[in-house]
Amino acid sequence: MGFLRAQLRGCAFLMCDFDLATKGITRDSAIVFLQSQAGLAWPDAALAVDRMMACPGVGAGGEIGRNRIVAARDRARIGLGPGFDIRSFHALILAGGELPLRVMDNRVDAWIGSKQKSR
Repeated sequence: MGFLRAQLRGCAFLMCDFDLATKGITRDSAIVFLQSQAGLAWPDAALAVDRMMACPGVGAGGEIGRNRIVAARDRARIGLGPGFDIRSFHALILAGGELPLRVMDNRVDAWIGSKQKSR
């Protein structure tokens, strides 16, 4: 249930961010949307909407980044099989800090390659 709730919240943030940027919905209607669709309390929904209004794309960026990290994790899991270690993967992702997604993907692919060669 927690995974599905996180997926729903990500989709709601993505839709809200898009609607604020392109459809010109009001702050209040965006807050109500996040409350009803993402299950956020008013203060959390208001903070999220204010962030999206100040930095358009932040809601979409978070969801896109999450999806790319999950895809990279799946590539590593498939590429390394039983040699895949989730802690090492997390350390690799976090050690890079904020990176463009292409750079993160390249780091993950290089890491997978080095682990495969060392077998």
